[in-house]
Amino acid sequence: MKVKHSITIMSPANTDIVERLICKYYSVIRSLSVLAGRPRKIFVEIINHEQELENFLSELDEEGISYDFWQESTYRKEEITKFEYGYLVLPDIHAIICGSYPTTDDLNPEVYGTKYSDSLCIECNRGKKQLNLLHIPIRTASKFEIGTILRKIIIKSEEMKTFQRKGFTGLSFAKCVDSKTEGEVPYEQLIIDNILPPMSDRTEIEWVKCSHCGNTYWKTIPDKLVFSNDDKSEFMDFNVSFENFSYLGNPIAPAPAGILIVSNRVINYMLENNFSGVKFKPIFFIE
Repeated sequence: MKVKHSITIMSPANTDIVERLICKYYSVIRSLSVLAGRPRKIFVEIINHEQELENFLSELDEEGISYDFWQESTYRKEEITKFEYGYLVLPDIHAIICGSYPTTDDLNPEVYGTKYSDSLCIECNRGKKQLNLLHIPIRTASKFEIGTILRKIIIKSEEMKTFQRKGFTGLSFAKCVDSKTEGEVPYEQLIIDNILPPMSDRTEIEWVKCSHCGNTYWKTIPDKLVFSNDDKSEFMDFNVSFENFSYLGNPIAPAPAGILIVSNRVINYMLENNFSGVKFKPIFFIE
């Protein structure tokens, strides 16, 4: 396992202090970059070296320098194959094929044709439902067997048939159509039906509250996702977390959605068949 620690130092007033600390810990800094403009930001990345990281952050605190911090663990293939369950990170096919992440205009039904019901909240889009087939701007199959597009999950039609033959549980499928002609496309929409119980309070979640309805959502995905052992019987091959993200403030974005969690047999099937662009993180269980 490798742990990447990322620190964003926000518009430091005293750059001399920051430069001195960066020089002091330079031997453990993996990468360093400065974003020009206002506010000025300095990005620092440290791999492992937990003690030096703790000292670096402590000195930033002592000097009154503000920063954002997050960490991400990555795992070797031989470690991943042993995960009982894993958080599945999918490639954004839209960003790769279309050259950009989906914008507000892309999510507008007027652009691609996917229609949604009115939401229960104009700020977080809670309760919004997809009303027709998913319209996607892809007519030919890409190298990606599974991924996201317009913030929905799609899978190659041939892989859908394999998933059905293998009897993977917790999911269903719906047809996708071409966004211009409404003709056939080589992908199906993958829908996660099994919603898991809430995570253990040992999961360190940073919440953000909807200013309109008061519902709370994840601000970022925690590096360590923890469930109670008592809830393991609720897990299927495909699952979605009870906890949701919301694209707050985007009135035409999809409804809040959880993260995708899959079983060991799904993980190993994807690894054995070299699925493009997928990543896995372990799910932890406690008594």
